[in-house]
Amino acid sequence: MSHSLGQVVFHVDIDAFFCQVEQRKNPQLGTKPFAVQQHQDIIAVNYAARQAGVKKHMSPAQAREVLKRVGGCLVHVHTVEGGRISYEPYRQAGREVLQLLQRNAWASVVEKGSIDEAYLLFTGGPALRVDLSPEAARQMAQSLRSQLWEQLQLKASVGIARNKTMSKLASAAAKPDGMLLALSPGEVQALLQRTPASRLPQAGGKDSTAFAKAGIQSVADLQSWSEQQLRQDLGFTRDRAAQLAQWARGECSAAVAVRPPPKSLSVQMSLTPVPLPMHPSFQGRSVCDDPSSTGMLQPVEVHAETFTRRMRMLLAAMTGDLMGRICADSHEEDRWPANMILALNISWPPKQNRFVNKTCRFPASTLSSHPPTAPSEVATAATTSSTSAEQAPLAPLHQAMLSNATSLCAAATQGAPPGAKVVQTRASVA
Repeated sequence: MSHSLGQVVFHVDIDAFFCQVEQRKNPQLGTKPFAVQQHQDIIAVNYAARQAGVKKHMSPAQAREVLKRVGGCLVHVHTVEGGRISYEPYRQAGREVLQLLQRNAWASVVEKGSIDEAYLLFTGGPALRVDLSPEAARQMAQSLRSQLWEQLQLKASVGIARNKTMSKLASAAAKPDGMLLALSPGEVQALLQRTPASRLPQAGGKDSTAFAKAGIQSVADLQSWSEQQLRQDLGFTRDRAAQLAQWARGECSAAVAVRPPPKSLSVQMSLTPVPLPMHPSFQGRSVCDDPSSTGMLQPVEVHAETFTRRMRMLLAAMTGDLMGRICADSHEEDRWPANMILALNISWPPKQNRFVNKTCRFPASTLSSHPPTAPSEVATAATTSSTSAEQAPLAPLHQAMLSNATSLCAAATQGAPPGAKVVQTRASVA
């Protein structure tokens, strides 16, 4: 007879998420080793490339050299016309994953963990007629993995445990494209023994240094340390010591719960004064309005004659992207922003800078009655190209947002000292 469990938590984690989204866009990538580049950083690496030695945050030049030896390549993160980065394809894939998981009739709660992961809570009992035996849990997890692949062409790893933290550690241990149960005491202890302590949530930096000095390698090694020792000998705070001791026992008090939507939505653009080698896909393309500076987004000189034009182009691109997110959020959450905030990071010689924030009321929701059909179309219509930004017809909401952002920018830069430049811009709504 199978043993029924009172509660089971699944952690569903899409493997190499950004890479798989790129494979959906370009099936010709197939099983080729590749990594995703954003500016001068590697933000995602598929498993074939990992086996070849490519790692996240490796320099693109190093990654390209390694991949060249194994017939692989670098793929640039998604961009719209003009070279401006847009995460919309990845956000859309994340929404599709969450919607598929939410359609699971047996899950009591589905909690979004991030763009590529979620927790599912299953509670059993005669009244619910849900079989939560280990065998049934395994079958449900396999069914979810099959649905994700057949419907979305995304492979996922699933960890199955009695709480959130253990399920997350189990899914990490199951990667890639696997499934791991950590339900019995023996399974939990085996998982704790094989999991490096540095893999625990928020265990980077000081935590990892403390673990290394104390000779703590696995999570199971923490079992020989009391909370008092963790505080006095290793310097952890009372709350952190209690949390580590709890995880070392395979326990977790955090509940699986539907998280409220973010209080704000934002887009950000950083401008670099130093030209950087670009990804080959940008050959012959400019990602700024100055044809002489192909391959970089320059800081915007506040007192230059081109300031208003350049900032309008940047703000057109940013507000277009933000509008798409606002419309999607309005549809999903039935809400509308109250305020719009523009934040500028302004620097001036010799080495000074300040952040300036300006706020205004957000346009009325009636302006969204005729938005572009897809957020990607909005982003494409408002690019950093001077011609397209000035000639592309804007939706009424986009036009109102751009007008507000332009006014806020003028207010934020008023009285800026000589030589001042805008080096970072962020537009947000709340």
